[in-house]
Amino acid sequence: MKYIASTLRESHSGPDNGWSALVYDGNEFYHSKEYEVRIIDRVVSGNSFVGGFIYALVSGVDLKDAAELGVAASAETHDSRGFEPCNIS
Repeated sequence: MKYIASTLRESHSGPDNGWSALVYDGNEFYHSKEYEVRIIDRVVSGNSFVGGFIYALVSGVDLKDAAELGVAASAETHDSRGFEPCNIS
């Protein structure tokens, strides 16, 4: 493995959490900024972290910025109500 990454949740109350990420490259640990999130739905929070993190890495962003993009994308999904259904005719 080249990197190990994990999201970190700090529970303040049921819906109010601190949300950050920890990434290890074999030499150094990097702890991202912590976001205060109000949870409406946390189902895709891990997937959105991985998606943002991998997208940043393959785009040539350094590890620290990739972790920041991943955790920011993931924090945003916590208070998202999801997509409105659409009709395709």
